[in-house]
Amino acid sequence: GVKGEAGEPYQGCRLVVTIRSPSATVADITHLSVVLSGVALQESAGATRAQILSLSRSSLTLLVVIPPPISSGNMTIRISPLTALPGFTPAQLAVSTILEIVGRTPLIRTLNPAESLATGGATVEVHVSGFAPISASSDVSLSLGGVSVTP
Repeated sequence: GVKGEAGEPYQGCRLVVTIRSPSATVADITHLSVVLSGVALQESAGATRAQILSLSRSSLTLLVVIPPPISSGNMTIRISPLTALPGFTPAQLAVSTILEIVGRTPLIRTLNPAESLATGGATVEVHVSGFAPISASSDVSLSLGGVSVTP
């Protein structure tokens, strides 16, 4: 089972994953491989981390901390033991789940001043949520009423 079935771009997330009947070769986190694919992650946020919350013969519960994705799409999370029981390969004992990364439209939270003269020249402060991280004003293009403005 997986708790946390959808994520958002630019927001890291935490997933709790429960695996029934885990491989007997898994004694601690160093015996597991956790691989993410399908969606690029924000490199500056660090690596994916996994922590065992509980482990018994009947179940393994992991906390997987995922850095912020930088786009929408389907992210595959594959968890497998690094070694397998005789007669099996780690790939045969792997489990996978898909986490849907759902994009959202940026939303203007505040616009100050809300009104100004049509002739322009006013400084306008815009607060937006759901937008990609911005490191420089040159990363932004903005228009108001169909007219381009300088950020």
